[in-house]
Amino acid sequence: MSHQLSDKDLENVVGGSVNLSEKKNKIGFDTIGEGYTLKCTFAEAKALVISLFAAHSDMGEREFDIFVRDEFRSRNWI
Repeated sequence: MSHQLSDKDLENVVGGSVNLSEKKNKIGFDTIGEGYTLKCTFAEAKALVISLFAAHSDMGEREFDIFVRDEFRSRNWI
């Protein structure tokens, strides 16, 4: 079953852990204390975070932060 997140759902997700800033073109990870400038568009970053959360919503915040960071690194987006 597929679940689509609205912008409000995304705000709830990113508010506690993964933080995206369109204005600064940055991504930050609260639980691991890291932040990076994006080497992709904000839209690409947002879409990836939404899809990763939809596929891995059972992960804890720290585990999810590390997973997202590693996925962004593997794509050379940070």
